[in-house]
Amino acid sequence: MAKYDKVIPPGQKGTIEFEIDGKRVRGRFTKGATIYTNDPNHRKMTVTLNAHIKPYILIEPASKVFLKGSYGEQVEREIIISSNDENLSEPFEITKVESDMDDKITYKVISAEEQGKFKLKVMKNPKLTVQNAFGSLFVYTNNDRAPRNVIQVQVTTKGEMVVRPSILNFGFVPEARKHNEESPVQRSLTISNSKHEFEIEDITFSIEGYRAKVDPIEDGKSYRVTVDFFPQSGGRNYIGQMVIHTSDPREPLVNVRLIARFR
Repeated sequence: MAKYDKVIPPGQKGTIEFEIDGKRVRGRFTKGATIYTNDPNHRKMTVTLNAHIKPYILIEPASKVFLKGSYGEQVEREIIISSNDENLSEPFEITKVESDMDDKITYKVISAEEQGKFKLKVMKNPKLTVQNAFGSLFVYTNNDRAPRNVIQVQVTTKGEMVVRPSILNFGFVPEARKHNEESPVQRSLTISNSKHEFEIEDITFSIEGYRAKVDPIEDGKSYRVTVDFFPQSGGRNYIGQMVIHTSDPREPLVNVRLIARFR
């Protein structure tokens, strides 16, 4: 946003004031502004603005937390929260912490040795099944200029199931294969787990036109899944998910992407 003198008498000076919304930018940044005038020798001029916006609350090392580990593994991260406001009239305090993913993480605030600094420990739920989840922590403080601060959180539980291939691509299916129950288009994959025994309890699809059959390769450890594709109508893509339901509580659901193009 800019405020400026619209009319400048010959031989006089004018001023331009630039204003930056500190809520929308942080840290060091560079912006450009273009000035247009009726001066035939200077119709267009460019001004470069350099600034450093200091936040009222410091969150170090960053306002993002990544928690990644296997099922049952203890994973935690620690961030330091402190005040960067020199005009705060009272000692800095964290008044409350909330999250929108309490089933996936736990957290606690600990006073640091230095006054006005706090440690926020964020821990992954070790019983979290295999998934990739996103959410936020909300840190409330006694600073009126930064009463609510958001920390982004990503939680990942790594799987032990091995699926080969991870995507079933049926390619282009000709019109002649439509409703051909005797000769469907087939693709297969193997799913295995070398650490824990499991069984396949069910297979479901997010889209019509697919059917699956399971054959054990090694009971409790490895299975072959054969998928038949029966196109229902032409001129469309059959892109969806196959969900393999297993007896393993660590990985009850295994997703496989399906791709088929019918012409």
